[in-house]
Amino acid sequence: MQRVRPLLRALPRRSTRSVATRALCFADSVFPKEPQSGPLWNPCHTSRACIRPALTCVRIPCQHFLAFGDGDGDEDSGLSKRHEENRLIGYSPEQLYAVVAAVDLYEDFVPWCQKSKVLWRKGEDRLDAELEIGFKFFVERYTSHVELKRPTLIKTSVSNSKLFEYLNNVWEFSPGPEAGSCNLHFLVDFQFRSPLYRKVANMFFDEVVAQLVGSFEDRCRSVYGPGTKVKESSHVA
Repeated sequence: MQRVRPLLRALPRRSTRSVATRALCFADSVFPKEPQSGPLWNPCHTSRACIRPALTCVRIPCQHFLAFGDGDGDEDSGLSKRHEENRLIGYSPEQLYAVVAAVDLYEDFVPWCQKSKVLWRKGEDRLDAELEIGFKFFVERYTSHVELKRPTLIKTSVSNSKLFEYLNNVWEFSPGPEAGSCNLHFLVDFQFRSPLYRKVANMFFDEVVAQLVGSFEDRCRSVYGPGTKVKESSHVA
C-alpha cells in the first residue's frame, strides 16, 4: 500500500473516484502484495481476486448509462411516439383554426412554451416560427414549418432540433353536430434523437399531451367567451 500512495498523490486534484480506482487496480497488478487491513480492503476477503471485481463493479452502472443502452439489445426501439385523438369542441372550426394558427401567441397559453416568434410568412398558407419549450430540465429550441389551409387544416414539421429527429403535428377541423361546434382530429408523431431523451420524456409525455389540446380550448374560451354546450366527447386512437 506504501507504493500505491505516491501514485494517488500524483493524481491531479480534480481526479474523480473512478480514476483513483483504476490507479489502485493498476498498482495492485504491477506491485502484487498480500491483502492487508485498511479502508480499501474488505476483511472478509483473503485474496485480490475477490477485491478486484468489487472495485470494477463500481463503474459498471455508469458505463451502462453513458452507453444509452436499454438492456434489450435494441437501442432504436421506442424512440418514436404517436398520439392521435378526436374531440368535439364547443367552438366553430373557424374559431379554433384561428387560435391554432396564431403561432406567435403560443408563449401566452401553450403549456411549457417559453418563447414563440414568427420568422417568415408567405401569404396566408405558410410560415416558419421559432419555438422554445421547457419542461423540468429540458429546454429545446427549434424551427416549426407551418402549412395552413383555412379553416380546415394546419400541419407542422420541425427542423433545427437537437431533441427530435422529426416532429409532425396535424390539426383537422370540421363542423360539429351542433351549430358553433367543431370536430377536431389531432395527431402528433415524433422521434427522439437519443434513447436518453426518450427515457426521460416518458416520465411526462402523457401529462404534456393531456394538457395540449385542452390549452387551445381554454384559449378559445378566453378569446371568444363561453362556447356552445356540447356533449363531452374525446377518443384517443
